[in-house]
Amino acid sequence: EDDFITSLLLNLTKEEGNITSSPVEPQEEPRSDIEEERAHAQMKDLVNYITNDYEYQVVQTQLEIQQMNEEISQIDAELKPLDEQISNYEYKLGRLQSYVQQEESVCDDLFKVISQIERDNLELEKHKYALEKMRDSNQTVLDVCKTDAERSRC
Repeated sequence: EDDFITSLLLNLTKEEGNITSSPVEPQEEPRSDIEEERAHAQMKDLVNYITNDYEYQVVQTQLEIQQMNEEISQIDAELKPLDEQISNYEYKLGRLQSYVQQEESVCDDLFKVISQIERDNLELEKHKYALEKMRDSNQTVLDVCKTDAERSRC
């Protein structure tokens, strides 16, 4: 491709067998009609080549963009079920967190009840101890009374 462009440019810039890097200046002698037509045809070929190459690049870029869009659509399609699973898991996680909070609340209530039962048990132990002391005291009184009663029978 580059060789073709180079040869066209070289042909357009030839002047009496010498290659110049500057634009072609008008020749003193007018070109023949054949040379004019040939130069015009070469210029037209160059313009067509550049235009076609540009159009080809545009089409290639459009095809690449289309392919990328298709890949993106495919990835989106693959991600959709995963997004649904994530949403489902997030919903379940929310429910589990709510359940855990309820269970924590129940546990807190149970600990309060257990603490109250322990306090009540301590209080009952105090009463039990006091009752045992009273029973022992009453037993002592009863024993004394029995002894006195047996003595009085005699």
